[in-house]
Amino acid sequence: MKLRQTIENIPQQEQTQKSLEWQLNLLRVAANKLGLYDAADFLTKQDFPKACFEYVQERQKNQTDLTKKLIKENRAWRSIYKEDINKDF
Repeated sequence: MKLRQTIENIPQQEQTQKSLEWQLNLLRVAANKLGLYDAADFLTKQDFPKACFEYVQERQKNQTDLTKKLIKENRAWRSIYKEDINKDF
């Protein structure tokens, strides 16, 4: 059986609430079992606590940026709406 087919035959699992570090370690084990040794080596060499911290920081930054963008867009729409309702028809 080809590797891709083997992976596709794995039933979809429910999302886990385990830490990112735990998930990456499990992924490393799976990569070894599937013969993806370069990928497993790459995961082994990673500094998981640092990588997890950077990942969380980046997500928080992206969420903050998105929140600021949505607030700005909301203000723009409210401004347009106020102009529309104040127009004489």
